Amino acid sequence: MSFLRSRQHVGQDILLARHGNHICATRYDRRRNCIVARLDDGTFDMAPNVIAVGAVPARISAVLREDGPFLARMCAVYLVFALLVSAVAFTVMGWAGGDLAAASLIEAYRDPYQVIGN
Repeated sequence: MSFLRSRQHVGQDILLARHGNHICATRYDRRRNCIVARLDDGTFDMAPNVIAVGAVPARISAVLREDGPFLARMCAVYLVFALLVSAVAFTVMGWAGGDLAAASLIEAYRDPYQVIGN
């Protein structure tokens, strides 16, 4: 199986995504710089072997400039959610703090395998 070599071309990944286990054989076409696959039904398919240079951002600052506002909003939403959950947890702990029956019930559910009476 030629597509399981240690050094794979990008075209092989594209062809595997398109056709899966219907590929019988693959070969590298040096003239066109692409991978050609022969399929189960006898047809051929080609995929380019290069990735466009313009698709990858040059620096992390370019990514942060485009996605920074979205990431900041998601961090703010997560922070508000975490503070809300923490406030609810502390409020519930405050209500159950003075009630010994609720505290013993919480203790019983916290450790169900604890042997009582040792």
